[in-house]
Amino acid sequence: MTVDLTAASARADRDRLASRTDVLDKVGVLRTLPDDMHVTTDMVAAFYEVPAKTIQTVVLRNRDELDDDGLKVIGRAEFEETFNMKVTSSASSFTLYPRRAVLRIGMLLRGSEVARKVRDYLINTEQAARDVDPRHVAAMLTRADLARMVLEAEAEREAMAAALESAAPAIAYHERYVSNDDAALVRVWGAQFGLTQGQAFQTLLDHKLIYRVSIGRRWSKTHQRVVEEYEYRPYARYVDWFDLRPQHDAPRHHNGQVRQTLYERQEFALEIAERVGLGVSR
Repeated sequence: MTVDLTAASARADRDRLASRTDVLDKVGVLRTLPDDMHVTTDMVAAFYEVPAKTIQTVVLRNRDELDDDGLKVIGRAEFEETFNMKVTSSASSFTLYPRRAVLRIGMLLRGSEVARKVRDYLINTEQAARDVDPRHVAAMLTRADLARMVLEAEAEREAMAAALESAAPAIAYHERYVSNDDAALVRVWGAQFGLTQGQAFQTLLDHKLIYRVSIGRRWSKTHQRVVEEYEYRPYARYVDWFDLRPQHDAPRHHNGQVRQTLYERQEFALEIAERVGLGVSR
């Protein structure tokens, strides 16, 4: 059954359709104020090709509905200031209509061919949407359509599989290390990429990511000789990739300094590996 949108009893139908402001652009060209959001009574009248008095009558009879759509009245001074326009008419106030209110006027206005087109478009598109039965969609597909859909789905699946495969090293590293802690010893980082502790430190030194700091000399019982003690520090440009942590529970250096151990930040583990040429795939 066709709905008469102009009827007073059709308020609920108008409310339901009031958001379909795109329909305005399908039936005509609505000239707007500089904010591209509001129009005046004269602009609404021009759009629907009726006298301004006709629009004012519709507003008077349906003010509660239009107020809900955002219709408002402002003074002359506010109008000129808001839109940076000099008004030539003698009007002391102006009614501003947002697009939603303009559409509702089209649903209410009789005697306008443009308004009739608005109502017809709204009703026809809504009816067409109701008439589409999802159960019939499959029946309307041809064999070629189905074959194309299968091929597209297969291509999408293969692309996704390739993306996951290329990201496997990064995913594996994250699951093994990053999920557990935010930093790791350099030897742990190196082990992930097949390096011993010595190789890991030497690689970082060779590529100028870190440097050694001499703490001093001490007698080593293990080596039975005087040895040089070192700690490692990151170069300034890579300071965010590493973390220097004091080891308060470890024996202090011979000079009383607290030992500090260099860690690499797990979020930059792959960047570090790429920087030193380990050829990690992302």
